Amino acid sequence: MIPITYSVFAIATMIEILLSGLYGLITIMVMIGFLSHWTQFVVKSSPIQRWEEVYRSRVFIIDDDETLKHKCPHYQIDSWDDTIRLVQQLSRVPVHQTIDLILHTNGGSSTHVKLMVDALMQHRGRIRVFIPYKAYSAGTLLALTGHEIYMSPYAHLTPIDTQVVMGESDVFNLSIPVGVLMQLKNFQMDPKALACQVQTYKYRQEYYADHRMMQVIFKHRYTHHQQQAIMKWLHLI
Repeated sequence: MIPITYSVFAIATMIEILLSGLYGLITIMVMIGFLSHWTQFVVKSSPIQRWEEVYRSRVFIIDDDETLKHKCPHYQIDSWDDTIRLVQQLSRVPVHQTIDLILHTNGGSSTHVKLMVDALMQHRGRIRVFIPYKAYSAGTLLALTGHEIYMSPYAHLTPIDTQVVMGESDVFNLSIPVGVLMQLKNFQMDPKALACQVQTYKYRQEYYADHRMMQVIFKHRYTHHQQQAIMKWLHLI
């Protein structure tokens, strides 16, 4: 028979072990709760996250220079991987949810922009475009896909001018608008070396692709009067 003293000691030891385990469990639960709350606070501290919560929209940023300070994935027009990722993300936006597109770009490849434009035009919800500083060339084309365009007093758009890059140097490349080369060719003006560049299939296709994209956008976004005003402003008529 176990003495009473030893029985009391064993019981006390078991209670102590149980209590220490309970305290440990409570401590772990408190830490998990704190970490969960802290994580939510960090996520909600993102300006883009708060924007999406307030306006119930999806925000996408195209920032070539990476100069905009944000805590949100951004995309570059001239990156094929970014183009594919953006198109995939746009296709996952709920049908009637608003898309907010923030542009800060010098433009880029017509091939890449065409995929982006197609994805945006297929979206049934509203598209709002925000331009803090610049949306040049292909960036202007993306801006025109919006139902609403918001620009700061310092923002700039430019004519949509497909470029031919002359030279292979990474330090200095001469970019010439395809439209200029086509005029040189049509009027048989010198220098012929520049005019012959437009005869290549690639450059002609990019030039006409830009204008076809603009026609599709105009058809679904703007009245005839608005189309004429925009084309005049872009020096297309």
